Amino acid sequence: MEKYPDLERGESASKTGRKHIPTRLFKQAVSLSKQARAIEAALDGINPLNAGKRRTKPSLICGAAGGIIKLSVAPFLFLKRSDNMDNRIDAIYARQSVDKKDSISIESQIEFCKYELKGGNCKEYKDKGYSGKNTERPEFQQLMRDIESGLVRKVVVYKLDRISRSILDFAKMMDYFQKYEVEFVSSTEKFDTSTPIGRAMLNICIVFAQLERETIQKRVQDAWHSRCQRGFKMGGKTPYGFRTEPYVMDGVRTKKLVIEPAEAAFVRQMYEMYADPQVSLHDITKKLTADGMRTYHGRPLSRATLSVILRKQQD
Repeated sequence: MEKYPDLERGESASKTGRKHIPTRLFKQAVSLSKQARAIEAALDGINPLNAGKRRTKPSLICGAAGGIIKLSVAPFLFLKRSDNMDNRIDAIYARQSVDKKDSISIESQIEFCKYELKGGNCKEYKDKGYSGKNTERPEFQQLMRDIESGLVRKVVVYKLDRISRSILDFAKMMDYFQKYEVEFVSSTEKFDTSTPIGRAMLNICIVFAQLERETIQKRVQDAWHSRCQRGFKMGGKTPYGFRTEPYVMDGVRTKKLVIEPAEAAFVRQMYEMYADPQVSLHDITKKLTADGMRTYHGRPLSRATLSVILRKQQD
């Protein structure tokens, strides 16, 4: 703020040759100037786009009772939206759920995207080991926060299914991009989203991406169920009443569940007793413990462990 020294010292109007400015108005003007400078300093601290830049400070001229006071005004009040958008950056998003031989790596995806950008600075967002079925991915969430902050101009991906495999999530994401005027580009799939046909083709592709994910999921579930029915151990703690033995299936070393006769007899006994409505868990625990039943690692049978075994769960 540019202050008149004579007024700041409180000299009379006759000495300065100017009409006197009311004290109340002068104090309000000083307060407004301080608030404007505080807001300007805060914005310089939180917006990385403004760091290290010299800006001309616009001002307002306030005249009252013959006096003139020049107030410094925060420049953001006069910035156009297009000025901020010109400073935005390009973003590359890459995702790989499982590292397989037939799966394109994150590094290769980024190279394709950089070729699409044809040089220039960009920021990379990488999610490795995360599925595209939802948006619970750390780098994806960071990308969304940067878009909301006005830092991103364009998002480039290798394929549509790299950023989402869900129709609902993709629709929400595109609405989010349109809200913040962010361009979306797939380096291997060319769509003109400015036309109805282009937007329709984009939605069709994401439908097939979700179909592919659900097909893979169903195939894995069927294979898992088939192996369980054939007696193969699929991980986790061995259920009570069984033991595991090494086994080779289709040239792959694995383990197979085999019934343990002594433990299996206790399991049959507990189910027979449990079928009687007059018998409680405490009665079953007391009877089997007296018969010498021990659970995992030789521990005595408890009602909690008994409940888990009866429900065919693993503790």
